[in-house]
This record gives sequence, C-alpha cells and structure tokens, in this order.
Amino acid sequence: MKLRMRVKKALCTVAALAMASGAAFAASPSQVYEEAARNMMAEPTGEYVLQVNMEMPFLGNVSLTNTVDMQAEPFQMKSEAVAKVLNNTKTVHSYVEQYGDVLHIYYEDSKDDNAWKKATRKLKSADPISKRFHGDHNVLAGVKSVTAAGKNSYDVVYDASRLYREGDTEKWAADGYKKEQAEGFAKVLQALQKTGDITVNVTVDPKTKRISKVTMPLTPQMRAVAQEVLAESDASDANKAVMEQFIKYSEISMTIDCAPLPKDADLTAPKEVKEAAVPGTIPGSDDAEEADKDGAAAKAA
Repeated sequence: MKLRMRVKKALCTVAALAMASGAAFAASPSQVYEEAARNMMAEPTGEYVLQVNMEMPFLGNVSLTNTVDMQAEPFQMKSEAVAKVLNNTKTVHSYVEQYGDVLHIYYEDSKDDNAWKKATRKLKSADPISKRFHGDHNVLAGVKSVTAAGKNSYDVVYDASRLYREGDTEKWAADGYKKEQAEGFAKVLQALQKTGDITVNVTVDPKTKRISKVTMPLTPQMRAVAQEVLAESDASDANKAVMEQFIKYSEISMTIDCAPLPKDADLTAPKEVKEAAVPGTIPGSDDAEEADKDGAAAKAA
C-alpha cells in the first residue's frame, strides 16, 4: 500500500511539474497576437471578406459585404462589393493592378448604370505595394493590452490617443494630400479620439498562426464621425435635429474574415473589361486631380 501511495504521489508530482513547465513556456496573449500580426504583414496575400452591418431607423438592417482577393507580388486585387438596403441589392466589381510605378484601377460606376471606368494613380516607386507591409514594423505600437477571450480569440485594446497627433496634418500635406483632405482627416480622427480607446476581438488560427477573424463594434465611432460630418454640413437646424436623432439610434458593427487566396483565383482584369472601360475619376487618383484642374479652369474662364 505504501509503495502504491508513493507511486501515485510521484505521478501527481510529475503531472504538476509538466503543467507548470507548460504554462511557463506557453505564449502570452500579447505574444500570440504579435506573431499573428507579423505573419499577416509578411505575407498579405489572401482573401478578405469585410462585412458591415448597420441597424438604422426606418431602414432596418443595412449591410455591405466586400470580398477582396489580393496577391502581394505582382500586386493585384479583385473586389466584389454587395450592398443591401431594404429590398434593394447593388453589386459592383473592381480590379487593381500595379505596373511599375503606376496603379491601374478598373471599376464599375454605380452612379452610371455600373459602366466600367478606369483611372490611374502614380506611385512614388516601382516597388510592389506589398513591400510597404514588410520590414521590422512594431505591430504592438498603439496597442494598450491584449487579453485572452476564449476559443483562440483575443481582445485587443488600441490607444485612441495615437490616432492623431499635432503635426500629422502637415505630414499628410507633405505626402501630397490636398489641404482640404488633410484637414478633413484631422477632424474625423479627432472626433474618433473623443470616443475613447477601441477594443477589437481578434481570432488567431493556432495552426497557421495567422489572424482568421476580426470583429469590431463601431457604434460610438460611427456616431462621432457622423456628428462631425453633420456639423460641417450646410443643412438647416431643423434637418440637423432630425439627423441627430437618426444618428443617435443607429448602430454599426464590422467583421473581417481572413482566409488563404483560392487556388483558382484570377485577379487580372478581363480583356473585355479593359476594352469597355472609359476614363473615370476616383478620389485620390491622378485622373481626379486632372479633372479638378480642368473644372477650376473652366470656372475661371
């Protein structure tokens, strides 16, 4: 009996030591998140499904689902966005391809019966855009805390004070953004700062050590941005009062599902799309800037 008790005690001791050593070597929530974030930046190729759900007075549920297939090198991207409002569904597609130091963008214009348009944007170099993700980036910059939330998910708290800092507006202007754009960014980011820190739930695949899902409740942020836009609008006081109530009772959440790029994915804009596309303008494109210049010249004349 004594021998049996000694054996049991020995086994219990070994088990306790094994558990203690396992806990000692187990990665912390912060380490798990950091590794997953670094892996995503090192190899961004994949399929990303962005789902935005809004609950709005009178309209009920309004949703936007954007499926983005991306290839890092050579850089190509294909997007399908589906918006649903009441009983109406609208789908638009787009393609982005990098050739040297120029981005070629092909998109369906929802305001022009989904006609195919094309635009370009000059880049600072011919390096693949994906290279911007590489390097020794501090993926924990701006992260206040990471805590385990169960089932391979983690609550990540981002420091809102880092969204905007004095001098950012000047930096954006130096990067080529127009004064109005830079000031607009600043106002939006400052409004977001007032809502406090942002908590995001991140799911990490333990096998691939990559992020597989991101969930963000964004109601306070949406209300702050909407209020800022409303304050800058030319709407009458009566209309602003109505819109404020509309904003007050609206809610929004966002999820991003991350998965490997499908093996049969073809991200190249089809020949018929390139042939059908007519010159268009999108915010930030070189074509948009030229259109603005032409418009200003026409008014001056």
